[in-house]
Amino acid sequence: MYIALRMSHMKDRLELNLFEDSEAFDLMQRILQKQEKNAHEKKILNTNRMFLETGDSRNSTVPKKSLPSDMMTCIQLFVVHVEECGHFWAHECDEQQMKSLHDLQSEINKPSNIQIAAPIMNPVAGSLCIAPYEGQYFRAKIAAVRGNEAQVYFVDYGNSEVVNFGVIRQLLPGFKALEFQAIECVFAEIAPPMGGQYTPAMNQMFANMLLEKLVYCEIYSVDKGVLRLKRVVSAEDQCVDYHSILYAKGMVTKQEESFTSQQNHQLRYGGGCLGQGQDPSEEGQGEGHWGFGLDEDIPLPRTSYKRQTISGPFSPIELKFCGLAAHGRMKEVKVEPSSVNAIALDEEAADQHDRLMIAAVSSVNSSGNRIIARETTLMPNIHGLPALMCLLFAPSIIIR
Repeated sequence: MYIALRMSHMKDRLELNLFEDSEAFDLMQRILQKQEKNAHEKKILNTNRMFLETGDSRNSTVPKKSLPSDMMTCIQLFVVHVEECGHFWAHECDEQQMKSLHDLQSEINKPSNIQIAAPIMNPVAGSLCIAPYEGQYFRAKIAAVRGNEAQVYFVDYGNSEVVNFGVIRQLLPGFKALEFQAIECVFAEIAPPMGGQYTPAMNQMFANMLLEKLVYCEIYSVDKGVLRLKRVVSAEDQCVDYHSILYAKGMVTKQEESFTSQQNHQLRYGGGCLGQGQDPSEEGQGEGHWGFGLDEDIPLPRTSYKRQTISGPFSPIELKFCGLAAHGRMKEVKVEPSSVNAIALDEEAADQHDRLMIAAVSSVNSSGNRIIARETTLMPNIHGLPALMCLLFAPSIIIR
């Protein structure tokens, strides 16, 4: 969505070719023939779904973990790591996948393979590697580099560790075939009590309840690659509902889900058209989906088609800003196009509280009806923060 809105603010507009009915029908027939040919050559399932494929999805060296499709509403999980209260990582209960992971771990930790894997002396954030944890090596991704240490994220278990450069080794090509096994999960529709944070005691209590436990889960949605769970019960005793326990102990309060999560929930339970694409942002990245360019093998008919400029897209969750000072309230505020905040999205659209953005430099255009904000920072969504900031910098205040 961010990329689409970003493109809508650029000067280069998207144009579509409009054809006569006969030309459109002929072009579609050639597309279907091309699709059937590719499906036969690649031995993949024939489908009528088409999409644009990015270079990242084609060049990915390790397949991403397949998340539940929009047809699934329940899943069985084994909890392998607890991040905090209501947030954990798990394995899907699949005997074949678990056996493959066990065999992979055995191969990685063979002395001969560890000796072949060269140490990485200059690690780069985002690259794959193997790193030690409790005496064994595991597949990992380098999350950050600080001095002579690196923070690594273990892609099959979800936990992170800070390790020295000397113990990080290359991930051999043969160990990249198995998809990452860790699934990130959160309890849906909950938040810390009183809008605060979970205490260490709460996190420990949650870990004692769920860590290394087999659970049955009712899926609320899949949003941004995270599995959001509506209900989690113990596989040993289905009367043990962990959502209910958290509410009963006062560890959480109810909170409405984000707009995108609600969209996926409606798609999952109310029907929709994405099919296998469980997350709209990941649509078309699964196995068996492919794309092709019309300009390669299927030339466009150039007899009568017209070009139509497309406006938009527009989103109801795109944030609009106005000046806080009295002389700027009636002026339109625009963030400089090169800023990451030029497009700001409100992921909590149901929250009616104002958001605050701070600009280090501001100027007015030649006509005087627009403020240009530069070097901006979008502040966290803390209720009442704009009023508190005004109080902090006011030379004197009167409480009425």
